Amino acid sequence: MKPAGEGARSRVARLSRGETGVLVLLALTTVGVFAAVLLDAPPGGTWTASAGRAPTDQLEYLWWIRDAAEHALVSNRFGLTGSDHSFLHPMFVFSGLLAKAGLSLQLSYLAWVPVAFAVLFAGHVAYVRRVESDARSRWQALLIALFFFTPAVPVIYLTHIGGPQAHTDIGLMGDELFSAGYLWGYLPRAIGVGLVP
Repeated sequence: MKPAGEGARSRVARLSRGETGVLVLLALTTVGVFAAVLLDAPPGGTWTASAGRAPTDQLEYLWWIRDAAEHALVSNRFGLTGSDHSFLHPMFVFSGLLAKAGLSLQLSYLAWVPVAFAVLFAGHVAYVRRVESDARSRWQALLIALFFFTPAVPVIYLTHIGGPQAHTDIGLMGDELFSAGYLWGYLPRAIGVGLVP
């Protein structure tokens, strides 16, 4: 006789073939995008640990890691007035410890990629399993949940509707809706979204 709860745990732990396929696709896109960015980098450049459209957030993350390595609490040096050391973020404290131990800031940040990957995928699987009763279509829902990208982005870009501001706004909306893209440098967001379910 199985102990209580063992059957439920084994059902949660097993992935269907479709879910496994989505997992592999997510891994390939995550690694592939980072590889493409590194291969395209100019010789002698400094990589910000980002593969996204706007590396400014990753530059702030690197600052927080540097600051956490020295103070544990981090300050905001990217605002107009700056701030005291008043922000505690466990992710950046841990990365700060890695940096203090000698790891580069970029690698201290990228150490979170496997964690963000696992949490984002597991959260999406948990959500899809909760809302989709048909086991055969769960992998399709999972694929859409992770890789949805609004078709409005290419429509606005190609037709030039709304001018430059519309391009910026629709690009940001497209980024926000594309969960798999969070793994390309927005690791705190990936972890936060993955923890919601």
